[in-house]
Formats: sequence, C-alpha cells, structure tokens
Amino acid sequence: MRAIIDRLVSRLLIAAAVALPIATPSLAAQAPGPFPVTIDNETGSALACYALAGHWYGFDLGTVPAGRPMRLPLSLQEADRTLSLPNSLGQPVPLQMIYCGTPGNAWDSRTVLDLQTLVIHDRHRAICTGAGALRFCR
Repeated sequence: MRAIIDRLVSRLLIAAAVALPIATPSLAAQAPGPFPVTIDNETGSALACYALAGHWYGFDLGTVPAGRPMRLPLSLQEADRTLSLPNSLGQPVPLQMIYCGTPGNAWDSRTVLDLQTLVIHDRHRAICTGAGALRFCR
C-alpha cells in the first residue's frame, strides 16, 4: 500500500511541476504598460528637463524649446502604479521625480511634475506655464 501512495504522490508532484509554468503569470504579463507623457512648454523660454530614478541615478531628458512639446516614453507598472523610463538597455527604471527648469540652472529653478497626479487621473500631459519662481507644471 505504501508503494502505491508513494507512486501517486510522485506522479502528482510531476504533474504539478509541469503545470506550474502554465499557471504562473508570465514576465510579459507583469511588464509595465505604456504610459507616454507629453510636457508642453508654454513658459516663453526653454526648459531643461530631468528624471531622477534614485539618489545617484538620473536621466537628462533634454531641453524643451518655448512653445514646443516633449514626449516621454514612460511606462506604468500596474501592480504598484509606478512610472518608469527605459534605461540604455531598454529595461524599465522606476522614477522618483521629473523636474524642469532653466537650462544651466535646472535644479535650482526646478518645477516638479506631480507623477502621482498623472497616474491617479490617467493624465498623459503636463503643461508648464509661468516664468522664474512663478513657473509651474500642472
């Protein structure tokens, strides 16, 4: 009787091992989905924009000329609602902040895009207006 039970358990374990990859969500299903964001520069002067992905890692997103848009190829991880940007290898890097400011002095003159608001309200556009200390992006 013990031999029959051992064979049955063995077959069940093998069947479970074969079925596990089918029942487990694929990595593709867990990959972030596209969430492109456009920054419209209505400030009257150029804006230098950057993304911070950690205390030591950032992206230079480029300069947005006055009156022009910049499209960012962001993606959204649905599980935790995190926005990310692909690195040089195409891998998503979660973002902490996107900010824009005066070229050459962007950090000190920065206005921060509210990433949570973009995600919560499913907004794919941020409009930057104003000038100097009164500049903001909404």
